[in-house]
Amino acid sequence: MSKIRGITLPEFEYLLLYAQQTHEAKNEPIPQLQDSQIDQIDSCLKTPFQTFGGRYLYKGFLLF
Repeated sequence: MSKIRGITLPEFEYLLLYAQQTHEAKNEPIPQLQDSQIDQIDSCLKTPFQTFGGRYLYKGFLLF
């Protein structure tokens, strides 16, 4: 069984840049990431992996 890990903010930014370039080529632009959104996105990326007392707050992920 493999362990699920979150993605880091730099990884997210790289994936977003790839998606933006891909959609721009199809004339379907994705909005640019605003500086005011960075802290919110970082929080969203970390939330599912929060722990308290050494235990994860979320029991697992629904995988399709």
